[in-house]
Amino acid sequence: MNLAANVVNFPGTDDVELILLDPDDYDVIYQAHKGVSVFRGAKVRIDFQLMAHPDLILPRWYRVQDHRGGRIRAGRHSDIVRELSAALGRRIRHDRIPVGDLAGKVLRARVDTVKTDSRQQPLAQVNYYSVVTKLLATISGAR
Repeated sequence: MNLAANVVNFPGTDDVELILLDPDDYDVIYQAHKGVSVFRGAKVRIDFQLMAHPDLILPRWYRVQDHRGGRIRAGRHSDIVRELSAALGRRIRHDRIPVGDLAGKVLRARVDTVKTDSRQQPLAQVNYYSVVTKLLATISGAR
């Protein structure tokens, strides 16, 4: 039996290296964002570079309604709308989320360790990795 035929890469993760950091709040800079479809659901991954470790990139994943055509849409009270509104210092439209406006801003972000899989089963400690779980504030940059 050929098991390789049953292995599918998780969309959008092929170019992200898994990193393990101490859970804390870190200063980060926006690098890029990418819309992906995961099991018929739309998601946006925003990559952030850590100021303390410029060679490390951590992702922040958001559920969205749509990302086709370069226009990102999400619910009015979704995490992406609330966090970007706070980071940009202004209310943003939920049907035109301007992720690119984060460019040039230093942000404070909460970084946590992932210790369970998608079914909430514990991971072995060697499989732990870090992700950005929340954007907290803008530290500097033009508003």
